[in-house]
Amino acid sequence: MREYLARGGLWFADDFHGDEEFDEFLQQLRLVMPDANPVELTTSHPLFHCLYNIDKVVQVTNDAIAKCAECDQWENGPSGKEPKVFAVFDAHGRISVLMAWNTDLGDGLEWADDPQYPAHYSAYSFRFLSNVVVYSMTH
Repeated sequence: MREYLARGGLWFADDFHGDEEFDEFLQQLRLVMPDANPVELTTSHPLFHCLYNIDKVVQVTNDAIAKCAECDQWENGPSGKEPKVFAVFDAHGRISVLMAWNTDLGDGLEWADDPQYPAHYSAYSFRFLSNVVVYSMTH
C-alpha cells in the first residue's frame, strides 16, 4: 500500500463515523504512512469544483437511518453528527489519502435505485465521487 501511494495512488476511505472510528482509522493509516497528517478540506478546495460545484459537505446516511424519520440521522453518538472531508497530501501536493468522515457515500450509490431512499443523498454521492475520480486523474 505504501508503494502504491508513493507512486501516486489514491486511498479513499468512506463510512466511518464518530471519534472512535476516526481514531481507529488514523491508527491503521499510520501503519502505512507513519507521518500522515490529515488536513480537513473545505469546499474551496479544487476537489469540490473540478466537475461538479459542491458547496456543502453532506452527511449521507445509511439505508436504515434514511428511512427512519424518527431516528437520529447520524451514527456513533454526537461526534458522528458533522460530516467532514480530510486529505493526506504526498510530497508533490497530490491527495494520496481521502477520507469522507461521518458520511456513507457508498450507501448513496448502493440505494440510488430504491424509491424510498432519499434521492438527494444519491445525487450528492454521485457528484462527490465523480469529482474524486476526475480530480485524482487530473492532479
